[in-house]
Amino acid sequence: MDLELDASGTRKHRGRTLKEARQNLEREIITDTIKAKKGNLSQVARDLGISRPALYDLIKKLGIKNDNPAD
Repeated sequence: MDLELDASGTRKHRGRTLKEARQNLEREIITDTIKAKKGNLSQVARDLGISRPALYDLIKKLGIKNDNPAD
């Protein structure tokens, strides 16, 4: 597991605030899962353990583009 430490051993942050870091992590996980499932949002939602409407809300909130819509 990559702890994402910089050369000094300090953990690199994905945002300046906890909210920004969480949004960046959510965006990364959702985007990676969309790619892995080739755009099938039903499968993405199932794999992430959320409903499709919740996934659609997150996609909109986080500004994620689905370049391979299979749904």
